[in-house]
Amino acid sequence: MSRSSSKGRGPWLGSPLSAGLTIGRDQLGYVELGRSGQKWGLRRATQAPIESRLFVGDASVPTGVAALVLAIRAALDGQPPSFGPLHVSVPDAAVRWSLFELDALPGSRAAQDAFVKFRMERDLGEAKCRYTSQALGRGSGGKQWLLGLALEEGWHQVVEDALRQTGLRAWSLSANTFRRFNLHHPRITTHSGALVTLEPDTWSLAIWDAGGLLRYLRSQWRADDLDEREIALEIERSILGYAHGESGRTVEQIWVCAGLGTPELISLLNARTHRACEVLEFTDALDEAAPPLPDFPARAAALAAALQA
Repeated sequence: MSRSSSKGRGPWLGSPLSAGLTIGRDQLGYVELGRSGQKWGLRRATQAPIESRLFVGDASVPTGVAALVLAIRAALDGQPPSFGPLHVSVPDAAVRWSLFELDALPGSRAAQDAFVKFRMERDLGEAKCRYTSQALGRGSGGKQWLLGLALEEGWHQVVEDALRQTGLRAWSLSANTFRRFNLHHPRITTHSGALVTLEPDTWSLAIWDAGGLLRYLRSQWRADDLDEREIALEIERSILGYAHGESGRTVEQIWVCAGLGTPELISLLNARTHRACEVLEFTDALDEAAPPLPDFPARAAALAAALQA
């Protein structure tokens, strides 16, 4: 996996184009943007089904690649992306993550990756994964925080091979929640808070402290029988567990990324919290004169990928 910054940054500096591809279990979304003044205008946005479910069990590389190639070609509809960075996102629940609190960071990025690989391999056992790390910064107690990410090697190969067979190359590969967190970082990290992301196939929770440092991460696949009420209850339990786990921890605001089931989830969360949730949209980054963004389940995740490096 490639690195994803913990701080909000716009698309590739100097490039008038940017594209985002989000790959789910059984569907993908693609968004291509062109710079219009200080904002970004929509060039195209499409979706396509994936005939063979991805990120389920051990990867069957040939089957997964074939299904993903067909879906990418259907989404592009014979029109290859214009020159510019392509940022690819995968479901949060497909990614394993760990947060490490250290007296000092290993001296280089390669050393940080090696440290993450060594520590996470002990927990993941025989699972073969592709690892990467991201330095998050220094906490209020003076310790350095390091984020470790791991994606199963077989599924990483499926994504990599499918992109290569369709003539594409990922400028970055990350999980959906990190795309959202990066994109909205300047706005949401002025105080401690939590970010809830609801996708067609996953739900996720990220919590940060008053300094804007990620401190807690959780994600689960959305089972067919898991409705918004049960998700809200799990989110409430996780936030309470985090807040009570250490003296001085707070979650001052809950932010929710718009998606399927958002209104009902927000209503349920508001009934459980002392402060109303706030919904995060993407309209501030887009040119108002641009064509309206087509409505499909993966559009927000694809747009979040396209809007940042």
